[in-house]
Amino acid sequence: MPVRTEAPPSAARDETTEQPPIGKPRVHLDADDKPGGCAVGQRSERYHLRALVSFTQSLLPHATDGSGHLVLHFRVPTQPCEKASGGDVVSEAARLLVKAAIDNVLKVVKEGLPVSKVEVGDGATSAPATAAASAGRLVPCFRPEDVVKHWDDPGQWFVWNDFALQPSTDAEVRKAHSEWKRPCLVVYSVDGLAERVEHLAHTVTPSAGKAAYLSQEFSLMHQPPVPLEGYAPTFTALSPGESTLQRGALVAIDAEFVAVTREVTRVGARGKTIVVKPARLALARVSCLRGDGPMAGVPFIDSYVQQAEPVVDYLTRFSGLVPGDLDPSVTRHYIETMKAAYLKLRQLVDAGAVFVGHGLKTDFEVINLVVPSSQIIDTVNLFWIEGQRRISLRFLAWHLCGIQMSNRLQDTHDSIEDARTALVLYQKYLELQAEGVFEQALEDMYDVGRDLNWEVPT
Repeated sequence: MPVRTEAPPSAARDETTEQPPIGKPRVHLDADDKPGGCAVGQRSERYHLRALVSFTQSLLPHATDGSGHLVLHFRVPTQPCEKASGGDVVSEAARLLVKAAIDNVLKVVKEGLPVSKVEVGDGATSAPATAAASAGRLVPCFRPEDVVKHWDDPGQWFVWNDFALQPSTDAEVRKAHSEWKRPCLVVYSVDGLAERVEHLAHTVTPSAGKAAYLSQEFSLMHQPPVPLEGYAPTFTALSPGESTLQRGALVAIDAEFVAVTREVTRVGARGKTIVVKPARLALARVSCLRGDGPMAGVPFIDSYVQQAEPVVDYLTRFSGLVPGDLDPSVTRHYIETMKAAYLKLRQLVDAGAVFVGHGLKTDFEVINLVVPSSQIIDTVNLFWIEGQRRISLRFLAWHLCGIQMSNRLQDTHDSIEDARTALVLYQKYLELQAEGVFEQALEDMYDVGRDLNWEVPT
């Protein structure tokens, strides 16, 4: 994969004048014209193409401009397990590894069963794994020293487009098209990189908590020094001595969202409205409360998130947000950037905090935050009989705790009240379990719910 610098064709080279170095080389997606990759400028470093992400434009009649999907081409290092005619190394072991891993992950998703082993080729090792471990990382059958030894071999290309995984060729990878294959990310590695990495000391990836040293706005202990005009603080930042960042500490959480694009619909052949593309949501408010300790139930995060895109719908009935809440020039709330809100949540995840809330699966998906299942306590699943409907937070609070949620009476939401209510419900769950009456209480609640048609009396 040549990556070379060159002067523009129209530029006349002055042999008597020293040419300034060219800062950014041009990238050519053509085949390697020299053994071992390609040179960059006058340096002796050589590079190889490792992966390519391309965008495919949707050609469906109802597709909007810019809609489509991404395709990943990646090259897998090989062992000298088999050679085909022409001397190309065929990565049969790598192909089987990827296929077996994906088949097992799909089995976990569809059947909810743990993966017992991943078998790759003849005599390959088997790796015990749980469903969570399989979804999080793959255990390779290659020894690290083998991967290092053959990292710079031609390897085997694969293509993954969300629908299928299959082998590809070097020539196919290098083809490009303005509509069906538009390169948007090209990944190179320097020749001999594996040997260099092998000699480096392996250290744990730094926690996102390090971000607090970069800017005060990223710190969980940052309290706005002076309340804004008309702003009453709704949270108390963590103090240095608090234990919220210790592994296993409870954090009650709730988030609200706004729509930054409208859903795209069309009318089907029978007159039924079909959602072609759902509305895209963005995090607009997130609240985190202490789950234990002397300040249990007190918020330490209550961030209104400034939007990078225009809001097309505040979803007030579900979010409690109205125009102006996310505008720094007029809002009376504490507002911060999406990056700051995300990094604060990331710090809690990395610290091992256990999140308590209602419907957290959807919230974390929209936030685009990966949280291990061992760190999630979702009250929508705690108070649920398999095969039956899932129960709203408002009904659970009224029936089990005698709480009339004030925001629901106004047909809106408030993330602090929702998070605090979920925490109370979890405490009620522990209480019922300790008394040995949880199963009976759950059945009684379903009976009452059916009698009331799941409406909370006012």
